[in-house]
Amino acid sequence: MLGSYRYLSQGLLAGLKKQGVAAEMTLPGAAFGQSSRLPRNGACFDAPSFYEITVDRKKLIGSAQVRKNGTLLQHGSILLDFSASQMVSLLLFSSEEERDRCQTLLQAKATSLHHVLGVIPDSTVLAQTIADEFGRTLMLEMVPDRLTDWEMERAAELEKEKFAADVWTYRR
Repeated sequence: MLGSYRYLSQGLLAGLKKQGVAAEMTLPGAAFGQSSRLPRNGACFDAPSFYEITVDRKKLIGSAQVRKNGTLLQHGSILLDFSASQMVSLLLFSSEEERDRCQTLLQAKATSLHHVLGVIPDSTVLAQTIADEFGRTLMLEMVPDRLTDWEMERAAELEKEKFAADVWTYRR
């Protein structure tokens, strides 16, 4: 399982380096303070997992994988800009002390391209650079495509029937 994270992170890392980002992969055994992870509150940038992308030991890309029926889906986030205070303002906490602790840890453990590069990169250029370098590094042919009509219809149904429902949104 970790091998697929490592493999895919190599492609992401190549794209970031092409953009001038001095990023690296978190390696097993690296002392990143896993013991100071935050309570489960949705702040997924609180600590890097193995093979996630960091800059100066701060998490820049958060990734997750799902395996089902012989397929793998990796999804994630690249922080273009980041405000720990804004992020924690959107999350539920049992106390203000927990909120403050979360904000302090996020400021210490997460970063953004704006912070690293001094500017917010154009997302279209960034996406194309990462796709190009991802394909080149992993020796894959990247083929632009779009969702099918059925997929678009299904997404609209899920949005309406599931994701717009309070029972889904507030299920925790």
